[in-house]
Amino acid sequence: MRVIILFIFLGLATGCKKEFSEIPYEKLTIPMSGTIRDVVVFSESSFIISGGDDGHGAILKTSDGGISWQVATNSFDNQINCMYFLNSDTGFCADSDIIIYKTTNGGQDWSGFYGTEWPLTVNRNLRDIAFTNDSTGFVCGGKNLGNGVLYNTANAGNYWSFSEFAHEYRGICFRDAQNGVMCGYGSLLGTNDGGQTFKTIYDAKEFYTGICLDSQNNYWMCAFNGSVFKSISAGQTWEKVRDGSTWNAGAAQQNCIAISQTGRIAIAGPNGFLTWSNDNGNSWNDRESFGGNEILKLEWLNESSLLAVGKNGAYVVILK
Repeated sequence: MRVIILFIFLGLATGCKKEFSEIPYEKLTIPMSGTIRDVVVFSESSFIISGGDDGHGAILKTSDGGISWQVATNSFDNQINCMYFLNSDTGFCADSDIIIYKTTNGGQDWSGFYGTEWPLTVNRNLRDIAFTNDSTGFVCGGKNLGNGVLYNTANAGNYWSFSEFAHEYRGICFRDAQNGVMCGYGSLLGTNDGGQTFKTIYDAKEFYTGICLDSQNNYWMCAFNGSVFKSISAGQTWEKVRDGSTWNAGAAQQNCIAISQTGRIAIAGPNGFLTWSNDNGNSWNDRESFGGNEILKLEWLNESSLLAVGKNGAYVVILK
């Protein structure tokens, strides 16, 4: 089966020492400077990307598979780290300076929420967004591995309140309206009351960088050192299905994870590292691509195609 990976990033590719066999790639042109940090897929040909750098943020949308792009009208002062869409019109994004935005026209225009109270300055980088319904949503983040933050809304983003934590968080995911998991640097928290409270649910010794659900509503989570975890018990217990401690961590580090409808698992990270499993995590295909550049987010377009975004360019990568 052929797997197509669309990797999006800007600029010149930088090389890295080869650790795995290389996958060729083709360039996908995007009118955007800086790093691309997130992508939301509406269909195989329609998706939206976000990112930027420290002095500029941008959001772009395509409806023809990346041939042409529509740019959001907003002038974002900071990079846009993460996005979440309730439907093709209504969505949310968050930046690197504690601002959360909302769109009601498919990402063309965004309105920002500016609170009257703010977390500690080290908490300002927002990382991931999840909603349990059209009204209730969460945004987690943090900076410099410590001092995390969680924003929550109960009125569709008209107002957000926050809680502070001792750890930075990179991912948040809900399997239903009551049960969710938040993961980050040396911490894995769970909620069974719709996000009103989060408690430690696992002996967290890893730097967890990404989390998602499969079609059976089971959690899957990746760690920066190359480990992969699975939970079939709503996050209460976890099985390590891939042990990162047994490999060259410098060549197999992980930032993000995505699972297709049929259960194909894909994970990517720094140095162009990419791995995927077709058998529920029992075996893995480790490769290198993207010109050795870092991948920050993956999304499946269909059962054989991935959209990957990250640093330093725009490329289409084909896995045979």
